[in-house]
Amino acid sequence: MYVTPLLLKPLGSPLSTTLFHFPSKVLNKIDHPDADKNITKLFKKYDESRIVLTSALSELFLKKMHKAQYIRYHEGTDKFDALEDLSEEEQAALQLKEMDEKTKKRLEKIQDLVLFRFGGTGVQDAIKRAVDLVGMIPVFPVKNINNFTSDTGTRNNGVFRDCGLVKPGTTVGDLAHMLDLGKYHIGAETIGSVQLGESDVITMENNIISFKLSKIEDDD
Repeated sequence: MYVTPLLLKPLGSPLSTTLFHFPSKVLNKIDHPDADKNITKLFKKYDESRIVLTSALSELFLKKMHKAQYIRYHEGTDKFDALEDLSEEEQAALQLKEMDEKTKKRLEKIQDLVLFRFGGTGVQDAIKRAVDLVGMIPVFPVKNINNFTSDTGTRNNGVFRDCGLVKPGTTVGDLAHMLDLGKYHIGAETIGSVQLGESDVITMENNIISFKLSKIEDDD
């Protein structure tokens, strides 16, 4: 089991020069057979309120199975749905695939050792605590404000694929420049097609932003 101080990179800052240290301890590998013994030792050494129990490997596998359409994973919770858990209407809508026995057993193991025992993989909790502690605002640049997908240049332009951290007081115009969009930025909107001006300050209420860009031409 690893005790890891989590590091966050603010949007627009070089990774090599600006890092925020997470005062809580992230205890990874809670799926390990010796996890209980190690957790007890660490709880005696550290304040329990500063400890986050995680299984990054379990989170990665659950997301992989979700992406491959074997399950519907509810991130940050202890729940996922397999094909047999869904109603006929949900099966038709989600089109989940049948799993082989090996995959089913691995998912059952994750349920028993991680999800049911600890209430989740802990990864989302670790990220949330880190964002809260550094006092910054998460911002989600998306291409489509209706379905929150991003144009990342890859085949998988998933929901909320991109997230950065900005200081309180950062404006929409500031964010456009951080993303190197200043030259092409002609407008922005948030949820509900609410228009944002360059001087509008980014808050937790408008931090999902789609930028309108002029046609990008090759610079001479």
